Amino acid sequence: MELNRNLPIPLHYQLKQILLEKLHDQTWKPGELIPGEQELQDQYGVSRAVVRQTLGDLVNDGYFIRQRGRGTIVARKKIAFDPSSGIELNGDKHKNGKDELGWKLIDSGLVDAPMLAAEALKLVSGSRVLRTRRLRMAGTQPLGYHIAYLPEKWVNAINKNNFEQGDSLAYLAQLPELHNARTLRTLEARLANPEDAKLIQISKGMPILYLERLVMTEDGMPVEFLTAGFRGDQFKYKITM
Repeated sequence: MELNRNLPIPLHYQLKQILLEKLHDQTWKPGELIPGEQELQDQYGVSRAVVRQTLGDLVNDGYFIRQRGRGTIVARKKIAFDPSSGIELNGDKHKNGKDELGWKLIDSGLVDAPMLAAEALKLVSGSRVLRTRRLRMAGTQPLGYHIAYLPEKWVNAINKNNFEQGDSLAYLAQLPELHNARTLRTLEARLANPEDAKLIQISKGMPILYLERLVMTEDGMPVEFLTAGFRGDQFKYKITM
């Protein structure tokens, strides 16, 4: 496919279709660095403005990722998670390779409940909770983080061996109170703050998918409050109605 200047189609749109074709035929594979702006200018005989607009569109569409100090790379296909599917993420494969999805425990211990967690769990200020911080890993790369808060009264009833295996609630599975449990999830798009960036090894300001989750017993008693953040370039949430 070549640029045709006789067509009433903007050059940046034509160039976009050419670059997309390289993705579809796997000339450029996920994780690979693509040619620089100057090389694309020279190869297709277009201005820097055309190249930058094209690459900007493809970055915004999720096909490419810009990495400071390195260049533009082909994005991996996002991992989709449907909380209603009953499929554990550990049972999936990274969609573009052999990387197993799993957990890495950062730490777990009793702390004073932060205000957000205390309000969600209906605890008085200063109540002690079990805070568990984990990373969702794709091979050796952090995909996202989970920070879970559990009222102190549940601590001796959970299975801490499941912090690094099973789905995110596996450590609570043996609680009889969670039979017919209800879950409230809130999702929003955010820009990574310094803490997010440090946890999942991304640059501050990169897009993340932020999640808050409240797990309750059938009669509405709060059991676990979770905050989580996932890389916006590698993860998407799928909802089945």
